[in-house]
Amino acid sequence: MSAAETAVAASPRDLVPDGHESEIESLYGRVPVGLALIDRELRYRRCNERLAEMHGLPAAAHLGRTLGEVLPHLAAEIGPLLRRVLDSGEALVDVVVRGETAARPGEVRVWSGDYCPVRGGDGVVTGVQVVVREITEARRAAEELARRAALLDLATDAIMVRDADGTIRYWSRGSEVLYGYPAAVAVGRRAQELLATRWPVAREDVHRILATTGEWSGELVQRTAAGGELVMLTRLRYAAAAPGAPPEVLESGTDITKRKADERRLQDAFDAAERASAAKTDFLAMMSHELRTPLQAITTAIELLAPDPERRGTRPEYRHIAFASQSMARLVDDLLDMARLDRARLPLERRTVNLRQLLERVLDPFAARAAAKGLAFEVGVDPAVPEALWTDPVRFGQVLANVAGNAVKFTAEGGVRVAVGLGDSAAELRVAVADTGIGIPPERHAAIFEPFTQASPEQRERYGGLGLGLAIAAELTRSMGGRIALDSRIGAGSRFDLRFPVEHAP
Repeated sequence: MSAAETAVAASPRDLVPDGHESEIESLYGRVPVGLALIDRELRYRRCNERLAEMHGLPAAAHLGRTLGEVLPHLAAEIGPLLRRVLDSGEALVDVVVRGETAARPGEVRVWSGDYCPVRGGDGVVTGVQVVVREITEARRAAEELARRAALLDLATDAIMVRDADGTIRYWSRGSEVLYGYPAAVAVGRRAQELLATRWPVAREDVHRILATTGEWSGELVQRTAAGGELVMLTRLRYAAAAPGAPPEVLESGTDITKRKADERRLQDAFDAAERASAAKTDFLAMMSHELRTPLQAITTAIELLAPDPERRGTRPEYRHIAFASQSMARLVDDLLDMARLDRARLPLERRTVNLRQLLERVLDPFAARAAAKGLAFEVGVDPAVPEALWTDPVRFGQVLANVAGNAVKFTAEGGVRVAVGLGDSAAELRVAVADTGIGIPPERHAAIFEPFTQASPEQRERYGGLGLGLAIAAELTRSMGGRIALDSRIGAGSRFDLRFPVEHAP
């Protein structure tokens, strides 16, 4: 340091009022901010250690040196500020400066400074007292907070922050749009009072869950500024607050009002369809019962007109009436079964049955029909299948009769084969019914198991029927815990694969 610089550095008292030197010295060493005393030539006359740390130079290296020598990257910005104070005698407060210092070369830092004039005994401004606060991290945090707030304001969801007593501290742009309250109105109000929130459970329970798990989610009904109501899918989470302060609650909500209204409309439509289906089922059941009475009367009248069974068998008119009444009786039985299945009123009654005798009793009528059409009809039972099984003989027989009857009905040449064996285990019975009939296109495989459905309109016209047989067979199979599968192509016949869970009879 030159002799001139030493002289300047040794005379900071020239800028300090008499009697305050020791007080100034104590203050410079005690405060946590940067302090400097700069004269009219913009030379440092005093500098504390905190400011020296900010600049990256020892405090002694400041004394007697100009602003440009100490802070070459900042002199162009700070110098005019100092000149303004020296010339006007007016202080500048909270002036933000950005730049680099030797403490962290290449890194932009941010400071807030107060620049106060120092006057001599004659009132003339002799220097500037500078107070500097490092605000780099605070400014970065504020900028990040502002960036996040801006992102939150882009969200269409309602986002708010409430303190421990429910007072709103933050109100997003999405909240303004959804609820209709500007932030200036909402912030400072209690959320419960502003939105008249209706909770799905007691609020105390929500607070208890929040305290235990840190979060809660559910549907809230809340009021808008216009007096309407929103259904909000809401999530509450505890958010970190200032040290020592109670945690705040972050509330984010998605407007699901329209979705809930759509769900109600769908539910109403479903309920109406259910009622219509139940009415249809009741009608089918009622009509089935009503049709049984005249059918029974027809059958009885035939027996009275021709008591001799042999005579009834030789007279064509009796045969036609008997065949028609039997066909009608089967249709009525199918309708009644369909109605019972719709209402899940078809009970299962399992008992020990002789499988081979049951197969003979169920399939013999179809063997006779096949023979009348010139078709082969074969039944094969694997020897591994036990004689006695535990199952529902009526429903098992009904499934088999519907599938076998369908095979005979739609086969004009060739034949039908029924193969019975064990499935993947001894607890599963497998029944395969294969025919050489007209076949079913693959795109109709699923549809033919639906009620009142056949493979094509042409088949309905040619073969008749209501299209209930396979639907009943599939539903009964499922109700017995089994499954049914189909493999078929047009012109290549069909194969129905039935699987039933069974138990060996003791």
